[in-house]
Amino acid sequence: MSTPPPNASASQARRILLESGTNELEILVFEVGGQRYGVNVAKVREVIMRAEATPTPGQGVAVRGMTRLRGKVLMVIDLHHYLGVAPANPDKESWRLIVTEFNGLTAAFDVEDVDSIYRLSWNQILPAPEATDDSKAAATGMAEIGEELVMMLDFESIYDAVALNGRPATLAGPESTDVDRAGLRVWSAEDSAFIRQGIERSLTQSGYTQHALFDNGRELWNAMIEASRNGGMPDVVMSDIEMAQMDGLHLCKRIKENASTSHIRVVLYSSLISEQTRHKSERVGADAQVNKPNIEEVIEHLDRWNVSMHIDHAA
Repeated sequence: MSTPPPNASASQARRILLESGTNELEILVFEVGGQRYGVNVAKVREVIMRAEATPTPGQGVAVRGMTRLRGKVLMVIDLHHYLGVAPANPDKESWRLIVTEFNGLTAAFDVEDVDSIYRLSWNQILPAPEATDDSKAAATGMAEIGEELVMMLDFESIYDAVALNGRPATLAGPESTDVDRAGLRVWSAEDSAFIRQGIERSLTQSGYTQHALFDNGRELWNAMIEASRNGGMPDVVMSDIEMAQMDGLHLCKRIKENASTSHIRVVLYSSLISEQTRHKSERVGADAQVNKPNIEEVIEHLDRWNVSMHIDHAA
C-alpha cells in the first residue's frame, strides 16, 4: 500500500470501506524511535506535519503542549517520552502528528514517520503480552503483517495516563434501585485489563453480581457455545469493539444470527462509538451503543432490560 500524504484524512486514505461484522480492521503503521507500531484507523482523524505546541503549567513530561488545529485546541503527546525511547530521526521538522478521535476526545501524537495502512483480520491480532509496568501498559495486541509483528498501541490508555498525570481513573455506576440487579446474568468482553477491572467494580457496586469477564470476543463466544450445552447462558452481553481474535461487531453479528442466542441483548461499550459509526453497530443488531467511559449509561440499559425481562417472564 502507498503511504498516505501527510495531510490526508483517514477517510481519504482508506481504499475500501469495511463492512460491519466481518472481523476486519485497518491499521496505520508508524515509527517511533526506529520501532514500528500500529493504531486502528478507526481512531485516526488525520495525519499532518509536526506543529509547534505551547507548554502549559503542570503538564506531564510526555505532553509537549497544546496546539491549535482548525479552531480546536489539542493536547500533543510525545510518544518517545511516554515509551522511554530516543528518537532514531533527530530531524523533528520531518516528524508527523497523528490526530486521533476517540471517547469524544481529539488529541495529537508525535511520531517520526508514517508508513502505510494495512487491512487485516482480527485473527491476525495476537493478544498483547503482559506488561511489567502498569503505567506503560500501552499495547492492545500484536499485529501479524507478513513475517513482522507490529505492536498495536493503546492510545486511549496513553492519553488517560498522560492527561490524568498519574491520578487513577474511576468508573462509576448509578446506585442500586428497586430493580433486582442480582438476578441478571451479564457477560463482558474487553481486552484492556484496566477497563475490565473498572467494569467489574462498577457492576458489583451497582448490584449486578452475576457477571463474567472475558479478554476478547472469541473467548466469550466459545464460552457461550459451551453454555448452550450445559446451561447458564447470559441475559446480556456487554462488549468492546476493538479486540484481538474477534471484535465486538463480529461477536454481536454471531449472537444475533444464531437462533439459540439471538434473544440475548447486546450492548457495545467502546471508544469508537460516534454518529458516523453507529450504523455499523445497528447493522449487526446491537441493542445499544455506549461510548466509554459512560458506564452509568450501560447500567441504565441493564436496568431497563432487567425490568422488561421480568415483565415478560411474569406474562
